[in-house]
Amino acid sequence: MDKKRIRGRLGMKKIGPLVIGIGLVIKDGKILLAKRRSKIDQWHKWEIPGGIVEFGEDVKDTVRRELMEEFGIKVRPKKLVDLIYTNIWKLKDRQIHVVLIGYVCDLVDGEPKPCDEEVETVGWFTPEEVEKLDCLPGAKEFVRKVFNL
Repeated sequence: MDKKRIRGRLGMKKIGPLVIGIGLVIKDGKILLAKRRSKIDQWHKWEIPGGIVEFGEDVKDTVRRELMEEFGIKVRPKKLVDLIYTNIWKLKDRQIHVVLIGYVCDLVDGEPKPCDEEVETVGWFTPEEVEKLDCLPGAKEFVRKVFNL
């Protein structure tokens, strides 16, 4: 593989694009968010739960799997959100290109709790409360789209 395609101008490694499936779980007008635990300050923020789509995996299956693994809940993705959000993270030694695809989900079973070391805490927030939180890029945009804000 051509090294110029892998590394940017200053030797910065480029990763992605990574497709991330996220699940907007809504209960009583509130949306489930998770606070990520990370040594990277840019990532230590509130986010809509989800994760990287694995090779050959359907995005709905990613959402189901990630929410079970990280929060111990069973969800049913029911509606694709009419929004695709893309972001490029510029870190010290690399750039990471992510593409977010979201589904509105029903909570089928369980009470969300941190079940993975990357999850610091979880909470239920109204759309207005989400606007005031320090969130990862894309989270507020998806909430606005789902709640028509």
